[in-house]
This record gives sequence, structure tokens and C-alpha cells, in this order.
Amino acid sequence: MRTHTVGTPWRQEHGAVLVIGMLTLVLLSVLGVAATNTGSLESEMAGNEKTYIQAFYGAELALASGELIVEALAGRAALNEGSTAGRYSQGSLSFDNQTAFQLGKKGATPAQWQALRWDDADSATVPSLPSGLSQLGASPRYTIEQREFKSDSLGRGITYGESGIYYFNVAARGTGGTKSTNVLLETIYAKRFQ
Repeated sequence: MRTHTVGTPWRQEHGAVLVIGMLTLVLLSVLGVAATNTGSLESEMAGNEKTYIQAFYGAELALASGELIVEALAGRAALNEGSTAGRYSQGSLSFDNQTAFQLGKKGATPAQWQALRWDDADSATVPSLPSGLSQLGASPRYTIEQREFKSDSLGRGITYGESGIYYFNVAARGTGGTKSTNVLLETIYAKRFQ
């Protein structure tokens, strides 16, 4: 018959449970902090995606509004460039995608260009917003610029002057939930006047 004496192995392991418990608590704490950080990061990414989508849809709406204005023009002279905000003659605007990713307009001299401010003097605003875009940082805006005229011999009916197609640049800017999120879109719209 055997008896246990002082110094047997099971009596020397009393502190091991404490060490294993502490290591388990540290490991669970690290996992909890990592899960919290991941959740915060994913929430921030979802917010950024939402504001970008708002800006994109705002720019799409402004682009469509500018195209509707061009479609509604009765003649080339109805563009009223220089007297109506957001309407420009050929060569007045330039998209700088090399350095600033912005639309610029000619300054006082032809060699001088300024950044387009997208305000009431430089651009036109979309008249009404759908309810889904009511929380934008700024109203969507657009500009219209005559790009070029290509003459042809396809005049219909009574043609005054030269027959051809006018091309217009329609540029639009949408802003997301904050003014720091901007989307610029540009399209070329062709129109034949009678």
C-alpha cells in the first residue's frame, strides 16, 4: 500500500492553474480588442462608401440636368454663354487631371487658368433633389461648354446657315455627406439644331 508524502508531483502544481488562467484572460482580452478595432474600421469604411455613393449619384444627377438643358436649347445662340452661370464658350474650361484633378476656367488672360469654384457665378445648380440625396454637403452643380461644331450636308427642312452637329462638354460635380467628398464627371453631348 502506497501513501502520499509531501513533495509528490500533484502538490507542486498548485500555481500552474493560476498561470494558465492568467494566460487565457490575456489571450481573450487581445481577441476582444482586435474584434472591437475590426468592427470600428469596418463601420468607418461603410460610412466612407456611403458618402462616396452619395457624391457619385449627386454628380450623375447634375450631369443629367446639364444634358437636359442642352437638349432643350432651341438653337446654338440659346446657350447664352457668358450671361448665364455655368455656360461657357469653346475653350473656356479645361480639366486638369495631371496635378489637381479639377476643372479650371480661363482667367483674365488666355494663359491664366483658375480653379472652378463651383459656386453661383461659375456653375448652375440642380433645381430639385430627390429625397435620397437630401443630406448632401452641397447641391450638385454642372457646367456646359460648347466643344466644337462639325459641319455636314445633312440639313433637314429649311436650314439657315451651315448644317452640322454641335458638341458640348457637360461637366458635373457631386458632393457627399461632407464637403470633402467630391466626384467630378464629364460627358460629351451632341446636338443638331434645325
